[in-house]
Amino acid sequence: KAVLSKSGGNAADCSVTGGNLSFIKGRKYPDFAVQDVQIKTTEIIPNGEVTISWLVKNIGEVSALEGWKESVYLVDKEKTVEYFLGSQNHTELLTAGQTISQNVTFKMKGYPGLDGEVYAKVVLTPYADSGELESTRANNTKVSDASVTLAKLLTLSLSQTTISEEQASSVQGFLYRS
Repeated sequence: KAVLSKSGGNAADCSVTGGNLSFIKGRKYPDFAVQDVQIKTTEIIPNGEVTISWLVKNIGEVSALEGWKESVYLVDKEKTVEYFLGSQNHTELLTAGQTISQNVTFKMKGYPGLDGEVYAKVVLTPYADSGELESTRANNTKVSDASVTLAKLLTLSLSQTTISEEQASSVQGFLYRS
């Protein structure tokens, strides 16, 4: 990673895309920032719902030229294992300094591969012509400061739910662990 500077020592406005370095002389640009990610659900249960809220702010100097996509995850305590909750696209244009609030409820699948202490993670991916420089995208991902417990769940599934007393058949059971 290199920092390019102007003669006065100030950082030069530039961006690297596909190995090409672009200098932006005198141009101002939008800068999306994901902020204040929170899990609103007090305890998460597999097959249940989880509500996540967050803010998206354009901290740049001009309006965005296009929208963005938000992808939302639950992550473990070490932030190494992710469970994808869902994504949504936004076509509205954020003006400089404008903030929008998001509050989305996702349906959990039965066996997320995580349990215990989890955090919410939001990743904002700007559309190609949004105007945001690749070099300013470090603030496009945010993990919640507080965690919530994702409950462990054992589920028993039977091959038959009823059998006749006179019937000499077997019943199979399957035990699933979240």
